[in-house]
Amino acid sequence: MIGMSATILGMTRHGRNTLPLEYVAGLATALEVDPRRLPVLALNESLRPEAVTVLVELLGPVITKNELEIVEVIRSAWNRTNPGVTEPVRQDLIALFGAS
Repeated sequence: MIGMSATILGMTRHGRNTLPLEYVAGLATALEVDPRRLPVLALNESLRPEAVTVLVELLGPVITKNELEIVEVIRSAWNRTNPGVTEPVRQDLIALFGAS
């Protein structure tokens, strides 16, 4: 249970209410979605677009737990240095992950 009343949940589901931020973590768990993405969606509904833009600029992009794990593997492979992404490294990553 996420602690949100059925009425508020229904109103949120049907777009008549924004998602209260205090319920984001519980709802993400209940929906089995990454809890790092849902707050951004909730903030987009709760704040002016300019405020969300400022927050993203200050805090950086939101990445999922899976993306963070990939970053940690890369950091480990680079021995915790920060060499930057050269074009050959970029092409290797694209080939590895199958991106076009």
